[in-house]
Amino acid sequence: MVLGTVGGIGIVLGTGGLLWLKRHSDRVPEYHSARGMDVAFLVLLFLTSLTGLVLLALRETPVMGTLLVVHLGVVAGLFLTLPMASSSTRFFARLRSCAFRSRVHARFF
Repeated sequence: MVLGTVGGIGIVLGTGGLLWLKRHSDRVPEYHSARGMDVAFLVLLFLTSLTGLVLLALRETPVMGTLLVVHLGVVAGLFLTLPMASSSTRFFARLRSCAFRSRVHARFF
C-alpha cells in the first residue's frame, strides 16, 4: 500500500509536470496530429493515478463503489488510448520488429 501511494503521487506529479511542459514548450518540432493523443494519454494517466489515490483514501466510505466504477472506467479509457499515444508507439514498433525477426529466424533455422 505504501509503494502504491508513493507511486501514485509520483505519477500525479510527473504527468502534471509533463502536461505543463507540453503546454509551454515550442510547438514547431512536434507533429500536430500526435499532440492530441499525447495530451489525452497524459490526462488519462493523471486521472488514473488521481482516482486511484482518491479510491485509496476513501475506501472505508459508502462512496467506494461509485469511485471504483469511475476509476475502472478511467483505466479502461487509458488502455484503449495506449496504442495511439506516440510514447507507446515506439514500444509497439519495437515489439512488432522483434516478432518479425523471430518469425524469420524460425523459418530459416
